[in-house]
Amino acid sequence: LVSGFLLIICAGITWMILRRAPVDAAKAAEVKQEKGVSATEALQLLRSSKHLQIIALVISFAAVGAAIIEQQLNLAAAASKGAGATDAITIFLGQVQRWTSIIGFVIQIWLTSKIHRYLGIGFALMMLPVSLGTSAVVMLVNGALWAPAFARVLDQSLRYTVDKTTREILFLPLQEDLKLKAKSFVDVTVDRSAKAIGAVLTLILVKPWGFDLDWQRLSYASLTVTALWIFMSLRAKRGYLTAFRQSIERRDLEPSELRLNAADLSTIETLVQELSHPDARRVIYAIEVLESLDKRNLVTPLLLYHEAPAVRARALRALAANRSDAAARWTPQIRRALGDADPLVRAAALRALAAIGQDDAAALARPLLSDDDPRIRTTAAIALAASPVEADQDLAHAALAALITDPDASSQHARRDAARALGESQDARFRQLLVPLLHDPDPRVADAAMDGVRRSGTADFLFVPALMRLLRNRQVKGRARETLAGYGEPIIGALAHFMRDADEDLWLRRHIPTTLARIVSQRSVDVLLPALQEPDGFLRYKTMAALERLRRGDVSLAFDRGLLEPHVVREARSFFALLSLHHNLFVRGRLPSGTLLARAIDEKMTRAKDRIYRLLSLIFPWKDIAAAQWTLGHGDSRSRASASEYLDNVLSGRLRQMVMPVLEDLPLDEKVRRGNVIQRTRPRNVEDSLLELINDDNQVIAAVAIDEVRAQGLWALAPDIEHVLAHRDVRDWYVFEAASWALAEQRMP
Repeated sequence: LVSGFLLIICAGITWMILRRAPVDAAKAAEVKQEKGVSATEALQLLRSSKHLQIIALVISFAAVGAAIIEQQLNLAAAASKGAGATDAITIFLGQVQRWTSIIGFVIQIWLTSKIHRYLGIGFALMMLPVSLGTSAVVMLVNGALWAPAFARVLDQSLRYTVDKTTREILFLPLQEDLKLKAKSFVDVTVDRSAKAIGAVLTLILVKPWGFDLDWQRLSYASLTVTALWIFMSLRAKRGYLTAFRQSIERRDLEPSELRLNAADLSTIETLVQELSHPDARRVIYAIEVLESLDKRNLVTPLLLYHEAPAVRARALRALAANRSDAAARWTPQIRRALGDADPLVRAAALRALAAIGQDDAAALARPLLSDDDPRIRTTAAIALAASPVEADQDLAHAALAALITDPDASSQHARRDAARALGESQDARFRQLLVPLLHDPDPRVADAAMDGVRRSGTADFLFVPALMRLLRNRQVKGRARETLAGYGEPIIGALAHFMRDADEDLWLRRHIPTTLARIVSQRSVDVLLPALQEPDGFLRYKTMAALERLRRGDVSLAFDRGLLEPHVVREARSFFALLSLHHNLFVRGRLPSGTLLARAIDEKMTRAKDRIYRLLSLIFPWKDIAAAQWTLGHGDSRSRASASEYLDNVLSGRLRQMVMPVLEDLPLDEKVRRGNVIQRTRPRNVEDSLLELINDDNQVIAAVAIDEVRAQGLWALAPDIEHVLAHRDVRDWYVFEAASWALAEQRMP
């Protein structure tokens, strides 16, 4: 009946706690069942973390020490009460358990948190091993029954209160995945294994076939365990502080999930030290952790002078939440922050003044909307945007919209401030104001707007069309590309649509492959591969470069060989066609070899060979292809022969037949002969070769070929030039200009 009554009371207390602190259903739904770890995986986890090894040893020494004390108590009770006095021994052990429960309850309720808060984790770690050593000395000096009873009560009272809570804190700085996998193993498997070792050890110590020690002399084993335990506890404290600093650097801890009992003295000291770290992110993280531990009063107002605006703004928020007399004494410094260069700092200062003075921030901000200084108007609008009153939000929106459309050069700084602040807004209506800021003529304003887009997250695709247009802007295209890539895989479909749209601006399409290359994903590869068939040569080149970057960034990505080999063959054919034309004109035709046409053909052949290597690096190991390319271009004859042999071995069938004559170091006449065989063509005269070139799709090649016709006076091709002038694409201005000048010269007497 008593047990049932106590269970009912516990259920009532639990219900009251849940009503005061309701469970977040969304977070609860995210919790997944923890999976156990195998013995092999557990040992690997122990090897991977030195701090985890130390925790396991501390837990092991605690279990061994408890096993020794328990055996001493049982032996002492049997020796004092008599081995057959079962009832007397049971009563005695029940009294020991009663005092253990009472004292443990008192320690847990009144002392544990105070020990952690005022004495620190180092002191808490030492309490149990010191109590073990102290009780061992007492039992060696005094053989009375109360000595092992005292040792048992002290051990069990501290073990499941101060020591258990301290061990939980030791796990705090471990990485989340390591903590989830290893904690259950250490708490259960390591603890039980250590208890088993302790039982075997005591058996060896007390049995006649072992050391045959009585219960008093077992204290020597306790003293040995105590010495080892204290040594490992000291290392555990140092390891905890080191691991905690590393966790702050990695930001492993989620401040909102920390409990107040984690606020031991060592943790607080470490966090306060982090407030002076030069890395602004670590300072902000330390402030957030201190706030979650209800220690925001330790956030020094001196951070208002920090060089990072984000730190100054975060410190002002902490001061506003503090609302203590100390915060009120810093009112002049907070007022000075109203003139800060950063808009978020100014808005935070306005809210801090309102909070400290028990005023309404909106009431302070409304009159400032009519100020002559656009930066002050921006600050007021940002402060009003956070107001829960819809009328204040409307005023803020109208003020910001007017400011954004103000063409006055004096408002550039204000527009930049607005762009920075709008990225922090959680209201979609305010975030939409970033769209006109992205098109601001001042590149600094556009940069700030893109920063705002990145900070606002990647869930809103409203900004994608505007960011796509910025790819054509030389001044901001790099930042626009980074912002688009920040959307990750969800944006690949939109990028593919723009790249495939033949009616879209060509230069915009040419910038998209580089953007896709920054999103390392199989979807990026699948989108880029079909783009190798695009008629625009520069777009094809950018696509190859993007695919090569993806290949080098992640070797696990799959590249369809069946799609790539035809492009290798096409580039090889292009090389041989150019080689044959070059030979016809400048070797057989004896035209001057220093002309623009010769140079253009040479450069195009070099690019074709480079594209072959790029495509091969997508099919075969890229490091091997890169090594072969360098060796064939710069190595000695023996190294070049080895590189050629490697390529001859990895290439097969049609690919080898087309590519090897391009890459091998062959005599020019032999290479031309093989190329003509592959192309099913023959050597042609100068006029036929120039006729082919003036009709080339590349307007640069066509223009310099027409100029070569003019320079050599080959006016038999004049009708062909007139045909080109009449039918060429209107966007090929180079061709039109060269043809016009050539025909004008031909008509001159």
